[in-house]
Amino acid sequence: MLDSYAGPVMRRELENCSIVRDDFKQGVLLLGGEKPSDIVGMMEHMVEDVEKILLAGIPGELALVVEGYDLGKKEQWIKEKGFDTSMQRLEQLIEEYRDKIVLPEDLRTESGVYTPGEVPGDELTWDIGDETAKRYCKVLSEADAVVMKGPTGAFEDYPKGSEKIVNSLADSDGFTVMGGGHTSSLVQRFGYSLDDFSHVSIAGGAFVKYMSGEDLPVVEELRSG
Repeated sequence: MLDSYAGPVMRRELENCSIVRDDFKQGVLLLGGEKPSDIVGMMEHMVEDVEKILLAGIPGELALVVEGYDLGKKEQWIKEKGFDTSMQRLEQLIEEYRDKIVLPEDLRTESGVYTPGEVPGDELTWDIGDETAKRYCKVLSEADAVVMKGPTGAFEDYPKGSEKIVNSLADSDGFTVMGGGHTSSLVQRFGYSLDDFSHVSIAGGAFVKYMSGEDLPVVEELRSG
């Protein structure tokens, strides 16, 4: 069996992801995207050490449903897509750490921006609204370290929220890590380069597993070899 070694890309991934996974005191997580099951694992593993967790995307909308808000057609859409499987775990986290977990205060639909509970019953929500983006950007600009996983909404057609967040991270003086497939694609989409952020992970699902505290067999084999 041939000896195996981590290349420079993998070493950078492990070094930077280890910093925010294992020594992320008083940092901020911005967690969005499509799959609440991904971000709940990260929340459970990291919530004790972070200062704030800003929720967006489907996880943010599911959290609003947990809080009892009516999101029009989106609640049924979430159930149909099977994105509610982590609802109980998310509810437990919100109950225990409500002082750390920040939910969207407005949401964008096709017709405009509405506060939770006032979304038209025949519409779907697609992104965070302007007030939420403004509030989140302020928190991010003041943070010493930030991890962003997932866009704030359906960025292909509704890019406004994600673009404002990425702009804020690019301007930040803190340690900024972007991870997950869709998140890393936002860098080029909004006109930035990898050098505008402390680290942009290309690991996709492995990034989520690692940040959730799971062991990665290949990594463990390399470390023990």
